[in-house]
Amino acid sequence: MAAAEMYDYLDEVTPDYIGVTLDIQHNNMTMERGSINQVVHISDGADEVAVSLDTKPIFYVTCPYEVLNEANVGTIFDLYYDPVKANARGNSFQWDHPTDGHTYTVKFAMDLDREVRLNKLSFGLGSVVLKVLGYVADA
Repeated sequence: MAAAEMYDYLDEVTPDYIGVTLDIQHNNMTMERGSINQVVHISDGADEVAVSLDTKPIFYVTCPYEVLNEANVGTIFDLYYDPVKANARGNSFQWDHPTDGHTYTVKFAMDLDREVRLNKLSFGLGSVVLKVLGYVADA
């Protein structure tokens, strides 16, 4: 495991919807992308000056859900569209990181595409992008 994880830089955040934890595994890499809210100004001499608007990191994770069974696609589809659950991008929920052992509070950060293949033996959602808001306290 890495010497530092998203968990180390985030605060505890209680999800809006606690009824389910998204823990559907995939057979590919989870991409973590992070930044700090900064504006970079470039002078006439090409010098860069970064102005930090906040010091808190902003993290996104991308989960490749290209091949899933019908039940798992249905679970994510329902979580996304149910107005009481995630309500698309409206409510936060719990997500289990597949490798670091932590549960995070996240929101969907994209429109949801569902792929239904002609044989109906496999389904896909493409890449699901989640904005990480914080971590869920250990039980």
